[in-house]
Amino acid sequence: MRQPLPPLNGLRAFEAAARAGSLVAAAEELRVTPSAVGHQIRALEALLRVRLFDRRARSLTLTATGRRYAEQLTEGFDLMHRATAMVRRETAGRAVTVSATPALALRWLAPALDRLRQEGIAEFRIDASSREADLPAGEAELDIRYGLVVDPGLVTDVLFSETVFPVCHPDYAAQAKFASPADLLRADLLFVDDWGKRGGRWSAWRDWFDLAGLQPDELREAGRFAEMDKSVAAAAGGWGVAMGAARHLGAGEVDGGRLIRLFGGELELRYSAFLVALPEIAEEATIKRLRRRLVALARDSRNVLHEGAF
Repeated sequence: MRQPLPPLNGLRAFEAAARAGSLVAAAEELRVTPSAVGHQIRALEALLRVRLFDRRARSLTLTATGRRYAEQLTEGFDLMHRATAMVRRETAGRAVTVSATPALALRWLAPALDRLRQEGIAEFRIDASSREADLPAGEAELDIRYGLVVDPGLVTDVLFSETVFPVCHPDYAAQAKFASPADLLRADLLFVDDWGKRGGRWSAWRDWFDLAGLQPDELREAGRFAEMDKSVAAAAGGWGVAMGAARHLGAGEVDGGRLIRLFGGELELRYSAFLVALPEIAEEATIKRLRRRLVALARDSRNVLHEGAF
């Protein structure tokens, strides 16, 4: 038989004060007076027969026991908040937020969710951000992340591995007179770092040259960008040659004359796109159906750019 828990008000007061580091801040959060928070904490300490805070003039410091207790209570309260959000979402028809990089959100996620919206699975909200969504804080229910591995403790679905290929502005290509992959050894190459956040730095250009049977000693770097869409935008502006990706580039950018695809040797990235969610959210009926359909759409998606050959 479980032992009874201390009064919830005391637990809330202690957890809020420990997290905020201040009775005043905890009181503002709980909408009570600082003296009420202090009274609840002292009552909790008396009940547990342990000191949770070292009290000094104008300072509040957790004891070792208090620190461990606060960490676990915070996890527990976070879980209760997420469980409550789940119920509210299912009963109030709250939109499901899916986060992805701006380029992927525009080129793949938005069309995919438009299709799923027609199926009536749920209402969606897209959070297009280069920053990973803070799932425990409730910023999104689902997040799409790139890498070699994913964070432990998350439910993970593999969406796809990306393929990349060189792209540049038609005028740049005409001036450079590219005839073979070897001609790119003298081109202004645009690099991107965002794929290396998990598992090391991405060496896409060297991998692509290796695919083409070339092993250059040095490459001519004309710029380095934090995200692929920024490097591609620079290529569309005539700065040089960038790596484009099937799901980050639309056919309109090619058909509209802003970019052309050079040669045809595609490189499959060693990094995959993962759809991740917190375990307690991933198994909700609506989220589970959405995960399954997004994985199916990712599997069925096709390269929208024109094919070529070395």
